[in-house]
Formats: sequence, C-alpha cells, structure tokens
Amino acid sequence: RIAAAMAENMVAIRSFIEGRKAEAEAEAEASPDEKLQERLWQLVQEQHPEAIRDKAFLAMPFKRVDLQRRWPRLVQTLGVSEDRALEIVETDVTPLLVESDDVAEILSRLAAISSREKALELIGIYPSILAHDVKLTKGHAGVSTIADVIYASRVRNVIDDVRKADKGKIEEI
Repeated sequence: RIAAAMAENMVAIRSFIEGRKAEAEAEAEASPDEKLQERLWQLVQEQHPEAIRDKAFLAMPFKRVDLQRRWPRLVQTLGVSEDRALEIVETDVTPLLVESDDVAEILSRLAAISSREKALELIGIYPSILAHDVKLTKGHAGVSTIADVIYASRVRNVIDDVRKADKGKIEEI
C-alpha cells in the first residue's frame, strides 16, 4: 500500500517536472515581442482587471489587440526607448488603455504648457495624465490644472525635504 502511494507520488512529481520543463521551453521559444506583449497584458491584469473583465475602459471598448496596436504608437509618441516606455507603463499602464490619438494630444498640450522635457518628466511621475479625457477639456484648463496641481505637489515635496540645502531646493524648483 505504501509502495503504491509512493509510486503514485513519483508519477505526479514526474508529470509536474515535465510540465514545468515544457513551460520553460515554450517561454524560451517566445520572441522578445511576444514576451513584451505578455508583460503588457500582465500589467493590465494587475492594474486594471476591470478593463479585461468588462472589455472596456472609460466606456470605450478594450481588447488585447488594442494593447498590441497602442504599444508601438505610445513609444513613438513619447519619443523614448521601449525600455523607458515600459518603465512608465509599469508605474501605470493607463495610457495604453485609451486611444493613441488622445495620448498624443495630451502630450502635445503638456509640452505647450511647459516643454517636452518637463512633460515627459511629469508623465514619468504620473502616467495617467495621458489618459485625461481630451473631449472634456478642449479649453486646456483641465490639463493645465492637473499639471499645476502635480507641479505644486512636487514643489511641496522639494521644500519639505530636510536632507537638501535651501540652495539645492531653489535650483531644483
């Protein structure tokens, strides 16, 4: 009886090991692009499971194919490397859940408020700003208000930092 249970356990262990081996081989065969797409999908699952469950985000249809289509456009729009863009969406994947044209328009408006460099800095801190609803804020007040609030928050953090000298704080601001 014990021998039969041990034999059964050995079969289960072998099966498990073979399954893991097959998974590892399949993962090794996946192209870098497939791995990237899988990582992006995983980020959506972790950060916005409702978008997958509801097949929509902000009342706009959303599917995996949308993510695949939007990724290269986001990288191009931001004008950064794929690695940098991945860092940004790892912070918040929301910019990939909205239309690329809206993301491009928000980036353009943020750059017009300050500069492209400052806009990219802001996006690095708060990527969701790229998902701000363009259609509701055609008068620019919405985006500039958000940028002002975030900038004020950043200034406050710099001022409150006791590790920095006042001169360094002024230079940073």
